[in-house]
Amino acid sequence: MTTSTDDAKAGHPIRMRTINADEIDANPGLIEAIHGTDCTGVIVRGALPPAMVAAAVARLGAGQLQWDSPNQGMYGGELRTIGDAATPTFTALRGPDADRYAQSAKVRPDQTRAVFGDVDPVAHLSDVFSRLNHGRPAAPPAFDGEQTWAPLNYRALDPGVQIYSHHDNHYGLSVYQHMPADLDRDVLLSWFV
Repeated sequence: MTTSTDDAKAGHPIRMRTINADEIDANPGLIEAIHGTDCTGVIVRGALPPAMVAAAVARLGAGQLQWDSPNQGMYGGELRTIGDAATPTFTALRGPDADRYAQSAKVRPDQTRAVFGDVDPVAHLSDVFSRLNHGRPAAPPAFDGEQTWAPLNYRALDPGVQIYSHHDNHYGLSVYQHMPADLDRDVLLSWFV
């Protein structure tokens, strides 16, 4: 495991830890460390097998799924998506309404099969998160108890395009009224592959 620190902002150093996938079980408390102040984030190299990722990237690039453009005109360039995220966009500043989000989440398994084939990345990533958090279960929460929140969405940035600085604490959006009330909203864990 390696640790790097960026002290560019006095008093708020960025402390990233990097481990390989085969080192996860030797570091079971890294999510807990993110919740504290011990580290800002964790990079898990090889969290998904390279062949799985390569096949998914090829399928995403084949143009068989419909990319949406909810952020046309975004500073820094366009962020394209497949599936609605529970976040503000330039076309829905208060995030998606609950019915639209629920419909998007309902078709996400079909989209995921189209991207990943028979391999289930959600089960794989849930296992990784569980192992990084002392074996505690990791799974998408219920959405009104009838279905689950979408565990992921697909986003694309063209070469040279970047997302501007932002936060992902969107619990004030009305769609989050459909999240179980007993879930902790004090700390937000964002992840990407």
